[in-house]
Amino acid sequence: MQGYLATITSEAEQNFIISNIGIPTEHFSAQAGGWLGANDAATEGIWEWVTGPEAGTVFWQNGTPIGYNNFHPGQPINFRNQEHYAHMFRPGGITWNDLHESAPLGYYVEYGGLKPELPLEQESVPEPGSIFGLFLLGGFGVRSLLLRISQ
Repeated sequence: MQGYLATITSEAEQNFIISNIGIPTEHFSAQAGGWLGANDAATEGIWEWVTGPEAGTVFWQNGTPIGYNNFHPGQPINFRNQEHYAHMFRPGGITWNDLHESAPLGYYVEYGGLKPELPLEQESVPEPGSIFGLFLLGGFGVRSLLLRISQ
C-alpha cells in the first residue's frame, strides 16, 4: 500500500490524528512533532499540499488562509529564510509551524487514500473515520505505537 506525508484538510481530520495518534509530549520545542505533506518551497508564502491526492492544492497564501490550516498564531514566519516545510507541534496546543527541512522530526504518513490503478486526480480520500491508517513514524511514533500494542 502506498503512503504519503499526511495532508490535513479539515478540523475533523486534524482531530482524528490527534485523538488516534497524538504527538510527542516529551518536548515542547518547535522541533517536536512530525512532518506534514505541505511546503512553500516553490514560492515563498504560498503554502500547498505537495503529497497525496491534494498535491498542488494551495491552502495559505501570503498570510491569507485559503483552505483549512492550523498554523500557530504568528506562523509561518520563514525564520532566516530557511523554513519552508510544515510540521505539527505542541506549543501549548497542537498546531502547525514552518521549519527547515533538516530538522530531525518524525512524520505523519497517510495510507489507504491512493489506488495504484488510478491517477491522483481520480482518487477520493475517505473521511477521517474510515481512513485505513495514519501513523507517526520515527522515534516518537515507534515508541507510541509500541506502547499502544502492549496495552
